[in-house]
Amino acid sequence: MSDLIKKVAYLQGLSEGLDIDKGTKEGKMFAAIIEILEEVVQEVEDISDMQEELESYLEALDEDLGDVEDDVYGEDDYFDDDDEEFIFDDDDDYEEDFDDDDELVEVICSCDDEGCAEDKDK
Repeated sequence: MSDLIKKVAYLQGLSEGLDIDKGTKEGKMFAAIIEILEEVVQEVEDISDMQEELESYLEALDEDLGDVEDDVYGEDDYFDDDDEEFIFDDDDDYEEDFDDDDELVEVICSCDDEGCAEDKDK
């Protein structure tokens, strides 16, 4: 960020050193361009500061959410803490929810003539 400030300050000094007459059309244009650059650099600096604050706030929220998840759901072993890769477990609990013996009913959908399989319990 300070690099942009230095470059705009250099242009400002260069325009003053060249003794550009601000009464001419060209001088007015250069003065306006340098003034706009100063404003742009200030806005970019403000945005950068706000982004840093938001990053810090987001990290704090993420940590707090992790604590809440641990409290509500308990510690889980699905993620390896070192590299945060998902660990697949072949004996997942969700397989217990589905049984091959569940009866299915075929229904004709009103939107087309194809049959759909739907769980009878629903």
